[in-house]
Amino acid sequence: LEKNGLAGAVTDIMIKEVGASWVSLCWKKPSVSRGSPVITYKVETWLCGEGAFWVELGRTPIPQFDAFNLKANKCYHFRVTARNKRGWGDAIMTTHKVDLSKPTQMPVITSDLESIIKALKDSPVRLSVQVSGEPAPKVTWQKDSIDATLIPGV
Repeated sequence: LEKNGLAGAVTDIMIKEVGASWVSLCWKKPSVSRGSPVITYKVETWLCGEGAFWVELGRTPIPQFDAFNLKANKCYHFRVTARNKRGWGDAIMTTHKVDLSKPTQMPVITSDLESIIKALKDSPVRLSVQVSGEPAPKVTWQKDSIDATLIPGV
């Protein structure tokens, strides 16, 4: 255990969804509880271009938070701080600003594929799907949890 015993820092703050005046955030719990579980998380925001200060949006006992009543068409940074019974840990900030002028659309995958596809060994198979979302999702194909581009013949 560390001497101060404060909560560890959260990791991987992710923007799940963005609307015209709201943002849905989530993050990973601190990897080290330092002897005491997290009691709460503090979520703060900084409105880009309008002063250099953080404003507390609220607190939550779970690693996710929906921020409402934000200014439309503005950019924000967010930061999250974990607290245990010994005090507040280090605050972690989003790595990129969140632009409310570009609402997200969750990825949508459409396909006419059957759930099971059978083919003769060594015969070609073409799998086709349509993927959309904002921002545009990154699409990768895997076979047995391995990137398909690294498998000979695939």
